[in-house]
Amino acid sequence: MSVVEHPDQPSLRLFTVDDARLWDTRPRLSPEEFTLEDVSDEDWDAFHAAIADA
Repeated sequence: MSVVEHPDQPSLRLFTVDDARLWDTRPRLSPEEFTLEDVSDEDWDAFHAAIADA
């Protein structure tokens, strides 16, 4: 697993799984568990921008 940290944004951590077999062993979230409610469009745009910059 790799971790990317951004010192200017200490609360943002991106994790990647380097071995697909590790990913397959992780439990899957249901759509209800995965859904984030009450997130503004501006927050989503900032989230996507942060991922694109990683």
